[in-house]
Amino acid sequence: MSASHSDQICPICRVEDGGDVVKIRQKGADGINEASVRRDDTLAVTAGCIVHTKCRKLYTNSVEIDLHLKRKQGGESSTTTTKRSVRVSEGPFNSQTDCLFCGTNVQKGSADYSHVKTDIFAKTILQCCESRCDEWSFKVKGRIEYYHGDLHAADCVYHNVCSSHFRCGRDVPLQFLTQPDPKRRKSGRPKD
Repeated sequence: MSASHSDQICPICRVEDGGDVVKIRQKGADGINEASVRRDDTLAVTAGCIVHTKCRKLYTNSVEIDLHLKRKQGGESSTTTTKRSVRVSEGPFNSQTDCLFCGTNVQKGSADYSHVKTDIFAKTILQCCESRCDEWSFKVKGRIEYYHGDLHAADCVYHNVCSSHFRCGRDVPLQFLTQPDPKRRKSGRPKD
């Protein structure tokens, strides 16, 4: 049944590729039409159509159908309500509400924060990241590279204190430190 016909177009992918194709019978057409209904598509095929073998397998696979529906459902709502995270291990980072440096929430009513307004800001912070070479600079560099250095277009905000601490080579200010304190070691000589 498998043949290489390039005279007809695959109705699933709409490509006239010379790959592995098959001429479907009624049962195959019914399977594709049922998958089309589940996918909420308008695709309808009849017996005798020529389709790519790979396209048919992917189109009728129930796991692929579920993924398609999740993407279709999630694509409409997630673009308006949620932001993508910069580092998943740290939780989501929202450039408009979280400090670029420490990642904590910025209080909008206070005067201790600023908005990024120039491209030069990102370049100078990246230079500081190169000179610091520590975990904090790695996080900040990742956030800047996520936005491709275009921080003012992303409406990034930052604490002024965090900015000065970062540029001067100091640690995260204590009021914005979110990590737990490391356990204190016992005094004296260890047993091992």
